[in-house]
This record gives sequence, C-alpha cells and structure tokens, in this order.
Amino acid sequence: MKSLPETLPDETNALQKMVLDYQSTVDQLQEKLKWYEEQFCLFQHQRFGASSEKCPDQMELFRNVHEITS
Repeated sequence: MKSLPETLPDETNALQKMVLDYQSTVDQLQEKLKWYEEQFCLFQHQRFGASSEKCPDQMELFRNVHEITS
C-alpha cells in the first residue's frame, strides 16, 4: 500500500496524478474486500447452512425414539 509522502508537490498535474493513483488503489482494495466478503459468506453458508447429508427418513428416527421413550 502506498504511503503519503512527507511533502506534497506544488504542481497541479502531479497532485492530480497522485489522487488518481490513490483512487486506483482504493478501487483495487474495495474489489479485494468484496471478494473476501463473498468468500466469508460462502464459507459461513457451507459451515452453518443446510446440510447436503440430510436423509429423507431422519424425522422417522425421531418419531421412533419418541415412541420408545413414551
């Protein structure tokens, strides 16, 4: 990441170039942040979302346990 120089140039063109360079850096970092946020959401969904290992007869197991204990 770019750091600010100790002194700023007096020329308008040089200042405009610096602003454009910093804006480009900001845009790149925003894109990276967006990608990381999407990855985080994807991993959260994979970890805590609906499981693909569901068995259609799972509820029957709970009914059987309930019948046995009742």
